[in-house]
Amino acid sequence: MHNVSGKAWVRKEDYALEIPRIARCKDSGWRRPADDRAQKHFVPETQPVAFQIARGVTIYRQFGPRAQENEGSFYRPGVPEVPQGIRVLRFFNTNPEHYSVIFTSGCTGALKLVAESFSFSKEHPPLEKTAKSNRQSTAPDDAKTDDNSQQASKGGNPDGETTRGDNQTAPDKSGEQDGGKRSKGSNFVLLEPERSPRSRSGYFCYLQDNHTSVQGMRELAAQRCSAVLCLTEEELKNGHTADTIVTGTVDQTSPTGNCLLAYPGQSNFSGRKYPLTWIEASQNGGLGFQKKLAGRWFVVLDAASLVSTSPLDLSRFQPDFVTLSFYKIFGFPTGLGALLVRNTSSWVLERRYFGGGTVAASTARDSFCALRPNLSERFEDGTLPYLDIIALRHGFDTIQNLAGGMDKASSHSFLIAQYFAENLGRLHHGNGTVLAEIYASRDFRDRESQGAIVNFSLRRSNGDYIGFAEVDKLAQLHEIHLRTGCFCNIGACQLFLGISSDTIRDNLNAGHVCGDDKDLINGRPTGSVRISFGYMSSLSDAVRCLQFIAECFLETHKTATKPTFTAPEWYVPPAVDAVTNKETSAVFGRSEFHGHGTKAAEEKRADDLGEKRAVRDEEGREGGSKGSEREEGETRTTDVTCSEKHRKLTDIFLYPIKSCGAFRVNEWEIGDRGLLYDRTWMVVSENGIALGQKREPRLCLLRPVIHLDSRTMELTFPGATSYYVPLDAGDVDDMSDVSVCTNKICNDRVNTGDCGDGVAAWLCDTLERPGLRLLRQLDRDKRETKRKDLGSQSEAPKGSGGLSLANESQFLLISRESVRSLQKKLAEAHEDSQAEEKDEASKPVVIDEESLVQRFRANLVIDGGLPFDEDNWTGVTCGDVQLTGQGKCSRCGMVCLDQNTGEKTSEPLRTLAAWKGGKVYFGVYLRANNSSARQTLTIGSPVAVS
Repeated sequence: MHNVSGKAWVRKEDYALEIPRIARCKDSGWRRPADDRAQKHFVPETQPVAFQIARGVTIYRQFGPRAQENEGSFYRPGVPEVPQGIRVLRFFNTNPEHYSVIFTSGCTGALKLVAESFSFSKEHPPLEKTAKSNRQSTAPDDAKTDDNSQQASKGGNPDGETTRGDNQTAPDKSGEQDGGKRSKGSNFVLLEPERSPRSRSGYFCYLQDNHTSVQGMRELAAQRCSAVLCLTEEELKNGHTADTIVTGTVDQTSPTGNCLLAYPGQSNFSGRKYPLTWIEASQNGGLGFQKKLAGRWFVVLDAASLVSTSPLDLSRFQPDFVTLSFYKIFGFPTGLGALLVRNTSSWVLERRYFGGGTVAASTARDSFCALRPNLSERFEDGTLPYLDIIALRHGFDTIQNLAGGMDKASSHSFLIAQYFAENLGRLHHGNGTVLAEIYASRDFRDRESQGAIVNFSLRRSNGDYIGFAEVDKLAQLHEIHLRTGCFCNIGACQLFLGISSDTIRDNLNAGHVCGDDKDLINGRPTGSVRISFGYMSSLSDAVRCLQFIAECFLETHKTATKPTFTAPEWYVPPAVDAVTNKETSAVFGRSEFHGHGTKAAEEKRADDLGEKRAVRDEEGREGGSKGSEREEGETRTTDVTCSEKHRKLTDIFLYPIKSCGAFRVNEWEIGDRGLLYDRTWMVVSENGIALGQKREPRLCLLRPVIHLDSRTMELTFPGATSYYVPLDAGDVDDMSDVSVCTNKICNDRVNTGDCGDGVAAWLCDTLERPGLRLLRQLDRDKRETKRKDLGSQSEAPKGSGGLSLANESQFLLISRESVRSLQKKLAEAHEDSQAEEKDEASKPVVIDEESLVQRFRANLVIDGGLPFDEDNWTGVTCGDVQLTGQGKCSRCGMVCLDQNTGEKTSEPLRTLAAWKGGKVYFGVYLRANNSSARQTLTIGSPVAVS
């Protein structure tokens, strides 16, 4: 565990960005608090607006009245990216004399290009002075770095060429350079056939703390190099061992070959900034692990995480290859990255494939191809995303104009991360146990060695880990967006979480894959929680996230004082609010944290549904008022006498359309997939994805009513005319398989049929969304539950668990005793909050019993017994119907939607999580013991359990 404490070196003026321009961004709605800025940045509205204006100009230039005249100056391949390439190089303090820009699809694409092109066996190094054909178009004077500073930074070599580790000089072989044989009398590079097989040479080494994309490079490298090595930081400094060799063998007697070291400028897992001095040391063979690995050494620096919040000066540090993603710097455009190639190292990249736009000449009937002499043009296959490349200029302008430059952005984001990490490390449970286990190889005192990333796991007062999926689930309720898992960096995940390679294989066999929500296996975490900050973050974001963690996960005595988070000494709040032009409170936290617009957002959501809710209230329509056997005037079933020893079935709900409103009945037949017609239909978007209440809350107002007499399903919605759909499956059009749902639990495939254009048009008009379709699960579909029977180590017997479009099981059961117990906790939390000064939207709310029952969307509701004693039932008998228990139901934010209005609150999930701890469970899954027999469930039936 790394406990961050103490006072850091900072100055007030370093907190450069807590100024009115950030306040304007904060209220503009383009970012959320405590987001994961290491993955992406949100985009201020000025950036895409400027891009749209620029794009409009270029489109006019291309297709306007003088299009033919302008086509030669704009649309010719290779032209539009040149000025943007110069701007890219200027951003990293270099110029085309020293580096070339190859645009790629992202950082991954750039790493793959290096892995495919790097020659481990090329016998001759480059000429001492690389031909100018390596370079891009001549840069303007202001794009060039000072020659004297360049020379000094490279130890006095005016050409910028570092002496390689083998101390070999470069022979002068005219006509051969730049990654291929040159045609006589020209600068064109001839594509050479692959050399005949020979003994492998050179090594590929990578730091264990690296992105998955770097691990992928080893698979290509292993086919061409002598050995692949994976190194920890300690091994890199002091020397490799036998355990570091992933594949191949190390021949200490061979001095030939080209070797490649890959490491990140900043770990995307922990934020550790690795020394850039390793670059020159590695190129000179001076690192500890290189003592027994002879050869010419090159360095590829994965700068994607580093340059998102930190400057990179390529006039001072000169890796041979730099990979990056512009999305991580600007947030826009996506799918665009770059490979920066040091011109004096370009000779080691060899092409084996050529695409459109990269050749000067080629023949179809024999093996001849002359590649373009310009390095960038030679490696950029096909049509470049030139409109996205144009957008880069506006990203660079945003960094400069809004953030004040990358150096200030770096200082600003680091100070916020430092504040968050220090306060998180001070949080302790009531028994003294530390709440957070922070994963960092350095403390947060120096931004030269630590970035604006805080990675951690949370632990309970008894020392048990809290799964990252549960943290994420509750964070969403607080509108805090963070990232969880291993962040495509399994190497760092293994180092910090102590996960062995054998454990990874065992976890895979247990069903855990990258990106799922299996956060704990045998009590050990499979991933962690990452919070990172960027130039648009504010100190109030850190405070809000700290308050969320303390409120939801800190276990203290009831009388204990809740932790407070005071402003650091260097914090100077704005004197005047940039939006309201009013003075900002001098007390830190209150105005910033609670004045984040949450109440206004809730009021807006309420207004959005106001008109339709008013219509609904006027009509007094309730789901099941038509077609069910239960009328409004009938006696409530909850009046049935129950006790701790006597339980009865009080309610039966079915949900004919997945994620839509409930249909309440007095009795109902059981089919081979659960309740007859339960979750038989679903609404899908124009992309074919099942629509749920998380994306469309108004689905709860769409209430289907089953009419068995007329064999129709009536679709009702406030303010809309009802629509009738036939119950018989023969009235739908057969179609191909579609995905049942998009979450990671139930990504099954089912046979469905389309219910036609008429109901589709009604859905589009009612929900005001284009492209919606109503699909029905076909009778021939064989989907089955994958849940295990409680107490059994195997899945339900084959054929006993036919499944509709429900997520996991045939039935979901809840107990009213458990609901009342939760309701009591909600009331207590609400009462406690009255004494605190809280925004109304952040206070716990009191929810009546019936509304709570509806939020949990159960099929069966019982009364009697003790609260939560249903959690461990292995069997339930309702009347004559026998059901088998299949475990507890893990809850998500869907229970926070009021099923009568579609409005979202933070309750009851927040109180339930704080009260129960661990995973948020409520209700249990069941399956019918004999789904093939004709059986009927009836309210009022006695319930027996086992």
